[in-house]
Amino acid sequence: MKKAFEENIELSIHAAQIGVSRNNWDFAEVDWTKNQAQEFMLQNSYDVLPIKSKSGEFENYWTTTKRGEYDTIRKKPILESNKIYYLTELADLLRKFKESENTSYFLTNHSDINGLVSNVNLNSKPVYVYFYSLISKVEIDLGNWLKELISEKDMVNLIKAKGKNRNDELSEETLKRYKADKKQNKENHFIEYLYFSQFQYLVKKKKLTSSLGYNSNNSFEKDFKIISKYRNWFAHPLNSSVSNLSEDLLNLHIALKNLIGKIEGISIELLKAYFETQYKTNSTPIFSIKIGAINNKLNKYLKNKKIKNWSFITAENPSSVKLSDDENEKRNESLETILRKNKYQYMKGIGIPNNHEWQPENSFIIFNLGLNKSIEISKKFKQNAFVFGEIDDVVELKRLNHER
Repeated sequence: MKKAFEENIELSIHAAQIGVSRNNWDFAEVDWTKNQAQEFMLQNSYDVLPIKSKSGEFENYWTTTKRGEYDTIRKKPILESNKIYYLTELADLLRKFKESENTSYFLTNHSDINGLVSNVNLNSKPVYVYFYSLISKVEIDLGNWLKELISEKDMVNLIKAKGKNRNDELSEETLKRYKADKKQNKENHFIEYLYFSQFQYLVKKKKLTSSLGYNSNNSFEKDFKIISKYRNWFAHPLNSSVSNLSEDLLNLHIALKNLIGKIEGISIELLKAYFETQYKTNSTPIFSIKIGAINNKLNKYLKNKKIKNWSFITAENPSSVKLSDDENEKRNESLETILRKNKYQYMKGIGIPNNHEWQPENSFIIFNLGLNKSIEISKKFKQNAFVFGEIDDVVELKRLNHER
């Protein structure tokens, strides 16, 4: 009973839903001449035409040598390499198309042939609905994710700043709709007015790529670009087929699964705990640092000392598992030994959580450690994340142990 009330939306599609059932397909009789088959395939734009034997079985088929060209067709036997299980998931079917030269597969239930699926069947309603549903899920989930980590005021200000570009009509239109509803006392959150493309802008400006689980901006932008490209295509699908559609759809499926997996890969409560924590130095000069903002006092210090970057790292509570005070103290002593040995400039600090359920963590702010070395040390002490910053830039949370 409890499970019935949980949000558990399973989106899936298999080869049989896309293909043509043996009960409904057209076929050639075994005694048809090559010219008869050729003419029938041309009239119906078929690249594959099953051949029905006298016993009613399908053991051979006619096929074009090149898609859409009917001048030359060949008669071929149906081999195991031409078959696929009829309940094969779409993603596996797309991989099959990419990894082989096949443009179609005969569907089987492990014994009998019961249908046919071709590349052209990908340009169909079930595929549109499946991918549009996945894209809608990503859009909703990413919007909710951003809503938890960025204040509404910050979102509005960022879109206002973006709208100062004369060519950016989208931001102006977004703000206009939001303000009009506010005047009518409609209490919709600003995230509800944003377009999908604006989500990417917020992620970039607030340096949330790593918080999402990506190791680089390029890998995030690659996935986002693929999803954005097909978002409108599936909302208003074309009737004509697209070249390399199976490969494009496979890349889209991978991008969607990547982004969905990363959003769901860490609890938003844990991420919020990182973002709401105050990262503070213990001695003069006192810096109180927050993720997602620029710290002017620290910025001035960095410039005066000619420091390019800094990292706020702890050795305590590996993998967010709470250890005893004695164990944590020993771990931080080990980290400090490494810093001293390598003559890194550092100050002791503490991470002070906003939530009383989380305990403060003794830490170090380390100067000019660099991103790669910060990752190496944080991984050595099995941390889920560390805080990183550069001159004149937004303070960033760097998540670890993720990315394909």
